[in-house]
Amino acid sequence: SDGIWQEDKVSLSVSVPDGVQVLSGELYDRSRKIIEHAKHLIGRYTGTGQLRYLRLARETLREVLSLLPGDGDILNRFGQLEMLARDLHRAERYFNEVLKLDPKNLDARFSMGLLRLKQFRFEHARRIFETLAAEHPQKDKDLVYFNLGLAELAQGEIAAAKSYFRQA
Repeated sequence: SDGIWQEDKVSLSVSVPDGVQVLSGELYDRSRKIIEHAKHLIGRYTGTGQLRYLRLARETLREVLSLLPGDGDILNRFGQLEMLARDLHRAERYFNEVLKLDPKNLDARFSMGLLRLKQFRFEHARRIFETLAAEHPQKDKDLVYFNLGLAELAQGEIAAAKSYFRQA
């Protein structure tokens, strides 16, 4: 569908692919404020370990997901929250949901690599990070190489780990 906005001989035409939700300015602002609040709660949970912040962060993310159903960024944040809470199975479900919607989603792929490290699936983590490094050599290069180093170190590959840590 196409949307056209006009005011005083200034015209802006935006083409929106079918199936993409267009948010009003008010709804967009509200969802961004809720996301910022969720980030704050996640930080509080991480800093204190208090479960009430985990519960509140989950509730807050559910609220924004009700406004933006199927939003990959929100689903990825949910997965990251569950990974912090050590619910790795639930985190994996969220990351897989994002990747089902968008198999090239960098954040979800990176998060999945971190999840594989936490699951002691080091070979799989290494493959994910190697693919990310090859496809996007400039995007978060330091983090990718650092995590590659962790995967190699966990497998006892000291020389390879050192090489990756030097590149990070």
